Amino acid sequence: MKSEEILKMNEKRFVSHSTGIICAKCGGEFKINNRHKLPFTFEKLNDKIGKIYMPCPKCGEEYDLGICTHN
Repeated sequence: MKSEEILKMNEKRFVSHSTGIICAKCGGEFKINNRHKLPFTFEKLNDKIGKIYMPCPKCGEEYDLGICTHN
């Protein structure tokens, strides 16, 4: 399945969740939800572990969301 097809299917989720976020640096308010591609960035730290973070869309401040394993 192509990425475009998966994203289109994802937008039609029956149940979704939105999260409101307020940036601690600039006070900007924005929302993310699971119907759209999330604005998270993945940075590979080594062969098994990577860091997930998200920038504030208003000022660019990076919020560390944690680490995860990858293949």
